[in-house]
Amino acid sequence: MKFIVAFALAIVTNAASLRRADSLTVDQGSVSAYEAAQRDDELFLQGSWHQLAEDLKKVGGTPMNHTADKANAAKMRQVMDATKGLVGKAMLAPALGMLHGLYDDQKGRISALNKREQTSKERFSEQQKKHDQKLASLKDKLDHHRISQEFYANSTKDEDRLFKYWQGCRDRAHHQFHTQLKLTHGLMEKEKGMIGAYDKALADPEPTKDGLKAFNKVAKQVTPEIVFMQDSDVQFCASSLAIVKEELKSLAPQPPFPTLY
Repeated sequence: MKFIVAFALAIVTNAASLRRADSLTVDQGSVSAYEAAQRDDELFLQGSWHQLAEDLKKVGGTPMNHTADKANAAKMRQVMDATKGLVGKAMLAPALGMLHGLYDDQKGRISALNKREQTSKERFSEQQKKHDQKLASLKDKLDHHRISQEFYANSTKDEDRLFKYWQGCRDRAHHQFHTQLKLTHGLMEKEKGMIGAYDKALADPEPTKDGLKAFNKVAKQVTPEIVFMQDSDVQFCASSLAIVKEELKSLAPQPPFPTLY
């Protein structure tokens, strides 16, 4: 009799374990794919942040030693005054080409960011749907006495913990996508204004007083090649670089993946 009772208990216990394992198998089957997609998003964002930082440095210019800056400014003015604009225009053209190139590259990255954001949004929507279905399935099994209250409580706790992890990943990704899009759009607006200034200067028959005034105004802040930057442009690039640095730091390390067993 004792043997029969023990055997029956073993069967019940084993069945419960199998049901629990089965309830987690569906989740574990999706976990590796979701983890891989999440990691791919992080690598994409890291690369995109680094590229944005490089673009901000190019547009914002590299701060120079004050003495060297004054010397370069004086040389630039001498060349522009002596050549009546021919060399000045020749010197402006490469910087204008760089700005056009950066602007086009950033348009492409904005498209890629939007696609990534949409994919991330759709992936989370799928995770939300599976989460809701899982909870509904567990509740139905409990209501029909197919699982115990304890099993239901443990399973829903595991499921909620897993979903909370994915929700945190989605929230971080959305913040990163949104912030990077905002900064990139802002940089493109700055570049657009600078491109307009360069186009106007190149269309003039000779260097204008306004052009030289603009150069003199910013020569102590940026490299001489970026002639038509405003103070606000320099400040935007500097503050944006600080944001990029913080966002890169927030990408790692991520919270550990929840243990379900």
